[in-house]
Amino acid sequence: MAATRIWIKNPLAIFTANDLDAAGGLVIEDGLIDELLGAGQQPSRPCDQVFDAREHVLLPGLINSHHHFYQTLTRAWAPVVNQPLFPWLKTLYPVWARLTPSSLALATKVALAELEAGEKRSHWMWFIFPQHRDLGRSDTAKYFGLSGVAEARAFATHPLLGARLRSCCAAILPHLQSGKSAESILGPVDALKLRSSMEIFAQAQPAEPLFAAVLASAS
Repeated sequence: MAATRIWIKNPLAIFTANDLDAAGGLVIEDGLIDELLGAGQQPSRPCDQVFDAREHVLLPGLINSHHHFYQTLTRAWAPVVNQPLFPWLKTLYPVWARLTPSSLALATKVALAELEAGEKRSHWMWFIFPQHRDLGRSDTAKYFGLSGVAEARAFATHPLLGARLRSCCAAILPHLQSGKSAESILGPVDALKLRSSMEIFAQAQPAEPLFAAVLASAS
């Protein structure tokens, strides 16, 4: 099968992590960046699709990276974009330590926007769709996990936590009902987490149609 070429053309802005001019956009071939185009340049070979990106900002190479909510705020910060993992962490820890509640609120809006767009791009699953702690492997997952149906009921009826959970369910449900799979939105592992989360909340709140609808559509 021939490779598919897509020209993401003339973005409003583009981040390349180097000094190369990509004002004309970039060409994707089989999921990889094949060309960077300067202002006014054309692709070296014909493209199957052209996407007009003049109202979009491109962050190439950062899709599906491992980021928690707050880390998405620093994912394009120049001092760390080309650093290996541990120097990257050591440089960013002091930055993350100074984040304010308003910063975290903004990062949460980014995660909600990903759900509304129908494609998860960062790592936040446990914090948005809680599940039973026995399903977690890390200490963090066990700490933030639910102890059982009673705690899930308390979570769902909490005026703030429950409202946020319902907002996230309402954001992802139209994509699931349109025929888009949970795997294509979240990835295969997090699709399982979504189902397990909705199972315990549907059990905790049987009169809540939203949890049951997400569970049915994601199964």
